[in-house]
Amino acid sequence: MIRPATILVANDHAASRYTVVRYLRHAGYQVIEASDGIEAVARAAELPDLIILDVNMPGKDGYEVCDILRQDPKTRGIPVIMLTAIHKDDTNRIRGFEHGAVAYLTWPVEPTVLAAQTAAVLEAHSHEQRLSRWVTRCTPLAGEAFYRAAVTFLAEELGVDLALIGRVEETPPTRVRVLAARIAGELKPPFEYALAGTPCADVAEKGFCLHPDGACERFPEDHALIDLGARSYAGMPLRDRDGRLIGIIAVAARMPITQPTIVEGLLRLVADRA
Repeated sequence: MIRPATILVANDHAASRYTVVRYLRHAGYQVIEASDGIEAVARAAELPDLIILDVNMPGKDGYEVCDILRQDPKTRGIPVIMLTAIHKDDTNRIRGFEHGAVAYLTWPVEPTVLAAQTAAVLEAHSHEQRLSRWVTRCTPLAGEAFYRAAVTFLAEELGVDLALIGRVEETPPTRVRVLAARIAGELKPPFEYALAGTPCADVAEKGFCLHPDGACERFPEDHALIDLGARSYAGMPLRDRDGRLIGIIAVAARMPITQPTIVEGLLRLVADRA
């Protein structure tokens, strides 16, 4: 599934840096470190998902680091949270924003505040990146090319082992005609499957369905899930303008779904276009 975010923590004060790193690792993030501004610029080339940057550092201060990052096309999109124990006034806070920081925190900071701010910045940035990739890769396409691009997009963004888009042509529906599917990293030719005994039947009847773990145990008659070894499943109905069911989008993975909000959001994004 979706990999943990990597965060660069740049701070020349070893004890403060250790504390922030410990907070973040406890929250499940991968962390890399820099002990001054020059090292921060060098480690930013590893393209972390977020940088938490001290303002007052030797070599280059936080403002200078921000300026350098913004001048490089490879790093200018990395969000920066400034964290300072000295420059706590509004003038420096504004200066931080002017140099490109998306948030400005003062030390000491409560672990819950740091965790909440980190999660909010990462989610906003990730959402923006996903939308950009969707627009670039999928929205210009139509027909079969769109469906194939859409299932590839879902599989890669969510890290799932199965993604499919299918149509239903009966009322009530009994079968799904798959327009595009990506299974275990490969695009598959169109096929059909019966709804009975599958989680897609629940999607057709009830709407969005999510099984974050134990999917095979809940649906022992779904041989596709069993053969895949799927632990998790999520599905979204496709409806026409009158609200009638016309199809299903579904994903499944050999790992549990740990970020259901992102999964649901991406399925809705594709469903609105499909």
